[in-house]
Amino acid sequence: MARKPDLPLHEVRRFMEPGPVVLVTSAHAGELDVMVMGWHTLMEFSPSLIGCVISSANHSHGLK
Repeated sequence: MARKPDLPLHEVRRFMEPGPVVLVTSAHAGELDVMVMGWHTLMEFSPSLIGCVISSANHSHGLK
């Protein structure tokens, strides 16, 4: 059986997140933000529904 090659950590991410990157926009009380998101999932086809998680440590989370 062939040994699997070791990959440098900086190259591993491209195999873990092969999908598109999306831009999430938010606004509250005159403050605007655009966040790049690499993790999201399709939850429903009709109507279209995409799920994501925004950490409380992220600026966009505070724009409620």
